[in-house]
Parts: sequence; C-alpha cells; structure tokens
Amino acid sequence: MGMFDELVQYKAAPKAEKRLTEEEEKMEVAVRAFVIAERRFKKLDEHPRKVSDSKINLAWWNALEDMYCCDKALWELFVGPDRSMRSNMQYAQFRSRLLTGVPARADA
Repeated sequence: MGMFDELVQYKAAPKAEKRLTEEEEKMEVAVRAFVIAERRFKKLDEHPRKVSDSKINLAWWNALEDMYCCDKALWELFVGPDRSMRSNMQYAQFRSRLLTGVPARADA
C-alpha cells in the first residue's frame, strides 16, 4: 500500500450563513441609499447647465432633497437616541469615510 492509498474520511458541516439583524439590514440599506443619492447629486452638481437648464435645475434640487433625506435617515440610525456632540463627530467621520473611501486612522 502506497502513501496515498489510505482512505481518509472527512465530515464537515456546511458553513452557517451569517444572518444580519434587522438593525444591521436597515443600516446597510441606509448606507447604500445615501451613497447612491450623494453620487447622483454630485453628478448633477458638476453639470455645466445646472442653473441655465430648467430640467437639470429641477433634477438638481430633487437630488439635493433626496440626499438630505438619506443623510438624515442614516444619521438617525447611526446616532440613535444619543444626540451628543461626540456621536455627531463620529457620524461626520463615518460619513466622510463613506464618501471618500479612505479608512479612518488613529492619530499616533
């Protein structure tokens, strides 16, 4: 019998799927909605005829309103009942990371 002629038996259970809690799902949806709304607004804000063309101007205002609504919903989920200055500063950092993609780094 050769080295690899042995019968090896391996029993493994399938990996359990990670389920998000209801709060995590709400946060995920809010983050996605905010990023999409912000990108849409940014695209319209860079348009050269955003002031002179009435259709683009209306779309700009609607995008601004959508971005505000998404930002407020995300803020409410993030800070919860704690509306302190510290929570708001943490939200500002979180929001900045979402928009720039740059991870937060500790000051050393």
